Amino acid sequence: MEFDNSFTVNAPLRRVWDFLLNVREVARCMPGAELTEVVSDTEYKGTVKIKLGAVQMAYKGTVTISKVDEESHTVVLVASGRETRGTGNASSTTTSHLVEDGAARTVVDLHSQVDVSGRVAQFGRGIMQDVASRLIGEFARNLEAKLIQGEDTRSPEAVLSQTDASTAVQTAAETGAPAANHASTSHPAPVVSGHPTSTSTPEAQPIKMLPILADVARSQLARGLRGLASIVEPKVRP
Repeated sequence: MEFDNSFTVNAPLRRVWDFLLNVREVARCMPGAELTEVVSDTEYKGTVKIKLGAVQMAYKGTVTISKVDEESHTVVLVASGRETRGTGNASSTTTSHLVEDGAARTVVDLHSQVDVSGRVAQFGRGIMQDVASRLIGEFARNLEAKLIQGEDTRSPEAVLSQTDASTAVQTAAETGAPAANHASTSHPAPVVSGHPTSTSTPEAQPIKMLPILADVARSQLARGLRGLASIVEPKVRP
């Protein structure tokens, strides 16, 4: 059976191309797929779970990158697997072709040739096409989310420094005070209600709790003894 699918990613072609060549990241985006072993730069082992109607099947096999064409942005993946609980086999050859659609959009065209045997062979082409379209749709959403997540490659320290600088500039604009040169320090004084506070705070002195509790206990004990004495001792009449 042959299937044709297509999806669009809101990311530049170069970033999508580099991502699709990273099989580890691709496996994380594919629903039900798990990479278990890296055999070489072009061969990988893994498992995939597929649900067709009420039947769920799991396959264990290999994926090989058989062709990479940088000029046409085309990559061919060949996969083969066997059911983990059954005698069925499955194999596929998928050709992905990337087309630039503007500066920040990429269209991915997929052509797949699939051969199956065993239980999955009883399902018609229509059901398998629907399942393939659903899986590719989920894969496309996961891929785009990964690309958006990876847009900011700055270190956490750089992000924090930039955030502090923006805060200082905003505070200066609100108060009319000149903004401090942020290059001199990566951690400016914190700002509360538009007024910078000192970063040097006196060292907290430890509170000695045991002597205080002892004094309170002695005071309470003395008060109780005096009350008891006033009850027990006879009152002296004048």
